[in-house]
Amino acid sequence: MTHSSGSVKPKACLVLTLLGGFDARGRSGSPLVFSTKKARALLAHLALPLGRAHPREKLATLLWGDMPDAQSRGNLRQALSRIQKAFAGANVPAIRFEGDTIALDPSTVEVDVAAFERLLADGRPGALEQAVERYRGDLLEGLALREHAFLRARASARAGHQGARTATGPPEHD
Repeated sequence: MTHSSGSVKPKACLVLTLLGGFDARGRSGSPLVFSTKKARALLAHLALPLGRAHPREKLATLLWGDMPDAQSRGNLRQALSRIQKAFAGANVPAIRFEGDTIALDPSTVEVDVAAFERLLADGRPGALEQAVERYRGDLLEGLALREHAFLRARASARAGHQGARTATGPPEHD
């Protein structure tokens, strides 16, 4: 992909598929395995939108809001450690820590949701066809957590994608 500056963007170190489920793959195409649903949910949340810095406190509340603060922060540290171990094993330098915030590095991560949204925003018939082809199902389909804050955030994101799917029409199935 060529940017307006004329430079070529390197191939992503991490490819996240969030439409129709959750899948994370390193540069080689090998799947990255995360031992807990909450680690997958945390990574997905960091990817939406890609590059946004998320305060640690909000992330801890999002996924462990029913626990005391110290315990929720400890669980966040453990989940981040699991993610970093999976990334290190695949040589994926994708997380940025800046003070009390955490973000995924948009220069090393590709997210299907972002590509889908770019194609929709383009609006040309060819781009809309590509958006329909990329749509594989609801956002994070099958990733079920009981935390109310996470469910509200996911429902809000899904509502935006439901509207986008309606604009392009439902994907055709054979």
